[in-house]
Amino acid sequence: MPDPSQPPFQVDLSTPAVARIDDFLLGGGHNFWADRVAGERLVAAVPCIKGSAAAHRGFVKRAVLTIAGLGVRQFLDLGAGLPTLSAPHSVANEVAPGTVVVYVDNDPVVVSHAELMTEQDARTAVVQADLADSDFVLGNDVTSGLLDFTRPVAVLMCASLQHLCEAEDDDATRIVASYLEALCPGSYLVMSHMTADYDAEATALVRELFATTTAPVRPRSESWLRRCFAGLELLAPGVTTPALWRPDDASLGTHPALYHVAIGCKSAA
Repeated sequence: MPDPSQPPFQVDLSTPAVARIDDFLLGGGHNFWADRVAGERLVAAVPCIKGSAAAHRGFVKRAVLTIAGLGVRQFLDLGAGLPTLSAPHSVANEVAPGTVVVYVDNDPVVVSHAELMTEQDARTAVVQADLADSDFVLGNDVTSGLLDFTRPVAVLMCASLQHLCEAEDDDATRIVASYLEALCPGSYLVMSHMTADYDAEATALVRELFATTTAPVRPRSESWLRRCFAGLELLAPGVTTPALWRPDDASLGTHPALYHVAIGCKSAA
C-alpha cells in the first residue's frame, strides 16, 4: 500500500476530488489538503453527512459480503472511487479468496491513485472509463480479461449514477439496463442513489455544495430506482435506506438517510 501522505504521480493537489472527500468523511488517510477543506465545508453545512457516509459504506460492505456468501466471485464496481476503507476487493476476499474485482472510474486522478493501491493484486484491476459507455466498460481488454460474463457477476452502482446530472431519468435507466443485458442469470445488481425523499433540506445543501465541483449530483426518487430493478428479484428488505439494509451491530442506531439502496438478482428467463 502506498504511503497515504504522499500523492501518486501527477495528482493535482489543488483540486478536491469527490472520491477523496468521501475518504475524508469516513476518516481515511487517502486525502489531501484541498479535499479536507471541501469536506469540512460540507460537514459544516450538512452535519449529518459523516453519519450518512458511514451508513452508506456499511451498506456496501454488507452487500459485498452477502453476494460473496451466495457464491458470486466476480464484481464490477462502476464509479468506484478509491478502493480504501472496506473496499469490495478486500471485503470479498476475506470470505471468498480468489474473488476478482474490476474497478471503473472516469477521474484520471482517482484511477492513478487506485492503480497504485491495487498494483500488487493480480485479481484486481482499475479501468478509466465513463460508466455511461457500457460498451467500452464491458468490452475493454482489462474487463474482458478478468471477468467471465458466462458466470455470475455482481455489478455495483453505488453513489455513482447520481453524478450523471445531464442524463434524464429514462437515460439513466437505460444505462443500468445496458449492463443488465450483459449479465447471465444468477448475477446481481447493487445500487445506491442520492434522494431527496427522506431529507429534502440536507439533500439540497449537498447538491448546492457539489454544484461547483467536477462531480455535481442529481437526486432521484424511489420510483426511479424501482424502475432500474424491473424484472429482477429484490433481496429483502427491498428498497430502503443504507442503515436499514440487513443491519449488523456496527450499523445499528439512527443514521441520516440521504440514499435509497437495493440489491436485485437476475433470474433465468
